[in-house]
Amino acid sequence: MNPSLCKRVLLGVLLFIFAAISSGAEFRITGLVEVVDGDSLKVQGFGIRLEGLDAPEREQECEAAGVLWPCGQEAREVLQQWTLNRQISCIGNTSDRSGRLLAECFVGKVSLNEQLVLHGLALAYREFSTEYVWEETRAREAERGIWQGRFIAPWDWRKGERLVTEVDEAQRLQDEQDAVSAFGAVAWAIQEQVRSNWNPRGGDFNGMSVSFTIRVDRDGNVTSVEMSRSSGNGRLDESAENAIFKASPLPIPTEARFYEYIKEFEFVFSPES
Repeated sequence: MNPSLCKRVLLGVLLFIFAAISSGAEFRITGLVEVVDGDSLKVQGFGIRLEGLDAPEREQECEAAGVLWPCGQEAREVLQQWTLNRQISCIGNTSDRSGRLLAECFVGKVSLNEQLVLHGLALAYREFSTEYVWEETRAREAERGIWQGRFIAPWDWRKGERLVTEVDEAQRLQDEQDAVSAFGAVAWAIQEQVRSNWNPRGGDFNGMSVSFTIRVDRDGNVTSVEMSRSSGNGRLDESAENAIFKASPLPIPTEARFYEYIKEFEFVFSPES
């Protein structure tokens, strides 16, 4: 067939499909499949999103027995194995925001949607459907696929959340220890800076102290102060809180990797310290 004619025929088919979906009528498409990822296909050149489930993204990794494995690639490869050189049928009546048909797809009478969730290669997409919650429960109980260990839900992975590996955890612990040490080295300077901005306005505060939870930005600017333990003297509590704000920015450690661990800290103010 002439290539330009093929293109026109394909365009006509796609326009017909779009019209059918837009009308809300149930649409069925049959043919050989091209697997895009664990929950996306192309049949006759038309994009299809398997409805009611969400599979790991192609670059996503999961963990089993402390070892990372490419769960996103695995979902795609298994789907390829199930559909290789086989006719599939997809049925749906709506589309996603990318224009793909949202559908349940079958090889013979076997639902690919059900099997992906049942084998632990996809999650029930509860935000939009509860269709495959039973299959997900069976996969979790049997510890199949991603349920062998830890994983990030695909919808959270797309937002940037990542699985903390054992190496990452070791580095995090080291950063936390270093941050605590670095903060200890400047704690005295913070105390002195707050004290130099404190105006007692008279009163006997001997033996008293007040505690605050202080939050700072990366430059040491105080963003919030919350009293966690009162001194029992309202005048001391108020004057100490004012002194903290006046002392801003505080001389916190400046190394970027420390900020996560020092952005919020407990501060005890005592006039006699």
